[in-house]
Amino acid sequence: MVHEVVADHAEMASFLWELREIAVRSHHYTLADLAELEERVEAHLDGLRIAGEPGWELTLAALSTKDPGAFFAAAVAAVEARDYPGFAAVLDATEEADEPAAGIAGALAWASPADAFAIVAPMLSGAQPPALRRLALGACVAHRRDPGQLLGYAICDGDAAVRALAFRAAGALGRADLAGELRGAWGSDDEAERFWSAWAGALLGARGADEALWSVAGRSGAFAEEAADCAARVSPPGEARRRIEALMRSPGLGRVCLVAAGALGDPALLPWVLDRLTVAPLARLAGEALSRITGAPIEGALRGAPAPGFDAGPSDDPRDASVKMDPDTQLPWPHGANARALWAAHRGRFASGVRHVEGRPLDEGALDRVLRLGGQRRRAGAAFERAARAPGRPLFDVTARVERQRAALGASP
Repeated sequence: MVHEVVADHAEMASFLWELREIAVRSHHYTLADLAELEERVEAHLDGLRIAGEPGWELTLAALSTKDPGAFFAAAVAAVEARDYPGFAAVLDATEEADEPAAGIAGALAWASPADAFAIVAPMLSGAQPPALRRLALGACVAHRRDPGQLLGYAICDGDAAVRALAFRAAGALGRADLAGELRGAWGSDDEAERFWSAWAGALLGARGADEALWSVAGRSGAFAEEAADCAARVSPPGEARRRIEALMRSPGLGRVCLVAAGALGDPALLPWVLDRLTVAPLARLAGEALSRITGAPIEGALRGAPAPGFDAGPSDDPRDASVKMDPDTQLPWPHGANARALWAAHRGRFASGVRHVEGRPLDEGALDRVLRLGGQRRRAGAAFERAARAPGRPLFDVTARVERQRAALGASP
């Protein structure tokens, strides 16, 4: 019976952490929602802590599933105990797989800074394998711990993934002294390196970083939408609007333009956004852009029915190799006619050329309000913009544990 209880704690800690990983990047999860979820994760981790050795053995056995959450639970136990052989056993079970490694990175972010760095400090050395250097840099980003001159070495690392993570660390940590080291990667053949170096440059005030981000956005790759969001926030508003209007004329960039329009918040772009409310593949994202600018939630009269016959998920056809999931599955379907009527009634409140967020002119106070009360996607955008307005300011981490976020915000939202 005791074994079953402990096994249940291990399974639920794994499952709930994986759910949290989805939640911190979701549209509809707020800081309060994350707090409730984290309490559940901690409750099951406590059960494993109380179980002692049997709990550790069960978490190790679960690594055979290769589930990221299983690696999270086992790594948390090892890190908190500063059990170096135990942590090495968890690492040995990854077999260089990306998803299990994500669980270990999550454990290092979950643990206290003191426990995390007691484990990873030796991994920052260039003599370590790239996978370990990436884990160590990831912990630096998660805890906003500056590794000093080692970060400069990592930017020049021979492994492209280490370099990309080093660029991300430089931006998140506010290392303005490294801004000049970023430009050489803006033309990199590696997509992640190209994006993260431009992203960091935008945060650190590097001249030309906005241009580099627009270049990534226009290529329609894996980072195109995030690059468009960032570029719209750091470019002069008039220039950003012209860039978005230019991208509107390029086929296949509808999603990129909607993301950028929502980030910019210029009501002048809303006629184009409203026209996308009836284009099934773009409708929900268009509704999100409309809501970001006007503050009107897509609910009640603004909520519509799914487009008939529309299916953006993977096909049931075994001959279809595509397994891409619907990127907007969490977003509600808007009611196009009612949204147009609402805009027609209230458009006089929104001056063209003035950036808006959640129905208010965009300023520091509005960004702070989004950070405290908004959904995770909107909070991430607000955090980026707030840091970019003060180059050298560390980026507020909307994926950190809630207790740390609330401490950084100065008060519970």
